[in-house]
Parts: sequence; C-alpha cells; structure tokens
Amino acid sequence: MGAGQVVGRLLFVPLRRRGTPGTRTTTQVSLSAASIELLAAVPRPPVLVTCGAVLCGAVRGAHTLSVATAVSDRWGTEPYATLLGRFHGVVAVAMAVGPALGTAVALALGSYRLAALLLAVLCLSAVLPARRS
Repeated sequence: MGAGQVVGRLLFVPLRRRGTPGTRTTTQVSLSAASIELLAAVPRPPVLVTCGAVLCGAVRGAHTLSVATAVSDRWGTEPYATLLGRFHGVVAVAMAVGPALGTAVALALGSYRLAALLLAVLCLSAVLPARRS
C-alpha cells in the first residue's frame, strides 16, 4: 500500500488541474469504493490481492492530498485555518476509531470480506454528498 500511496500522490498533481474540486472528490470516493470492493471480491491469487492493495494505496495517496487542499480549493485561503481545523477534527476522530470499529464490524459479520463489502457500500453512499461539495 505504501508504494501505491506514493503513486497516488504523484498522480494527484496533474489531476488537480482537471475538473472541479467536487468532481475530483466524487471520482476519488468512487475509486475508493471500487478498490475496496476489489479487495473484498478477490481473495487470491496473491498477485491480484497485492495489485488491489497497491490500487487502494494509490487512491488513498491521492485522497490524502485532496483532503489537504479541500478547504483552500473551495473557500480560498483567508478562512483556511478555522475551516481546516473543523474539517480535520472530524477526519481525526474517524481515523482514530476506524481500526477498532472495522474489527468490531468484521467480528459482528463473521468475515473481514463482508466488512470490506459493507465499507465499499458506505463509500458509495458518500458519492452523492461528494458531488454537491
């Protein structure tokens, strides 16, 4: 996943000049859902799982930079500190509870594959709000 994150960050730079922030966010959320679904649907061979993990990493790497520029792309740099602080507070909470919540969901569903499919569906549910951003 680490190599994929580097690739995603490198691809973000030319892609940032294309489309609106909302279009880029919608595309990244859709790709997140697709790559997570791919990991859930393809349990083997290991080469395909590795490729899926690198793809997930690339989407995550691009999304990291998208989150970092979300406020300034939409509202400029003047209110940047206030808006970014509010924005990152929610992101930080999600990142903090994500691993424990993911494990709890997998245990409740009896499978990490089912938990990944549920996560992919949740990602897809974020496409419409992302389009409005």
